[in-house]
Amino acid sequence: MDSAGKIFHALAFAYYCFSYYYYCEHVYYRVNASDFRPKSYQYGGDTKFLTMWCWYFQIVYFFLCCVANVMEMMGMKPQKMHTMRDWFLSSIAFPVGMMVVSMFWILWSIDRKLVFPKELDEFFPVWLNHVLHTNVLPILLVDMWLIRHKPPSKIRGVTTLSLFSALYMAWIFWLGYGVNIWVYPILRVLSGIKFIFFIVLCATAPLPVYFLGEWCINVFHGKYQSTVVATRIKGTRNIPPDTIQLNSIQFNYLVNHQKDKNSTIYSINKVSEKQQQIDGSETPEKQCL
Repeated sequence: MDSAGKIFHALAFAYYCFSYYYYCEHVYYRVNASDFRPKSYQYGGDTKFLTMWCWYFQIVYFFLCCVANVMEMMGMKPQKMHTMRDWFLSSIAFPVGMMVVSMFWILWSIDRKLVFPKELDEFFPVWLNHVLHTNVLPILLVDMWLIRHKPPSKIRGVTTLSLFSALYMAWIFWLGYGVNIWVYPILRVLSGIKFIFFIVLCATAPLPVYFLGEWCINVFHGKYQSTVVATRIKGTRNIPPDTIQLNSIQFNYLVNHQKDKNSTIYSINKVSEKQQQIDGSETPEKQCL
């Protein structure tokens, strides 16, 4: 799927770039020039909307993918670019994309005036609305299925997502209380405990979405597991003296006892392949040593 992934990345990047160009040329200026919103609403531009941040993030993500692909085709080793790409996908692109798609259509089903008043249909063609609020999720899922991504550490990923969420919520509150611009109509109609509940929900919802992204990667490709590559382990019986794949318990046992058992291990690294099971229910000592 390597070639298919590269082609998909190029198409996705072109798709988002073209749709953003169309938006800038045929939607943005028309909306601002109309009487749909007061002139004061232009403060902050499109950065007021999470949907637009999601759009920017998708463009950045697939740009990183294309850069990594070009580096590979040039014979370079883009490990750092792959690490950045996977970190950005797990920490920003997927969680924000999932939040935008799910929250938009949930609120739309309740009352579309809360997120996308009917007056905007005059400016937004249907296909562009789906670019912003529907197609983001299936495109990311196809990418996660085609390419084996390695998520960052949970601390790093959750910290990145939490930092972005906090900054965006602070920006929304500044616009509302400082400039009197409530970005989303739902924030105008909620009050009291309902307003607090909605804010808490928006602030905490990205965290389970982050772990949902990790789960999707594991479903498509399996978990990373520890693999011990050995040429010789003294005292082994009925085990080929080449590559021995171990589960986490056996791996830890072997590492902790290699000196006591006079073992010779030449490399220990993380490999990106599906988790493999070792037959039998014997103890790690009987299986490894």
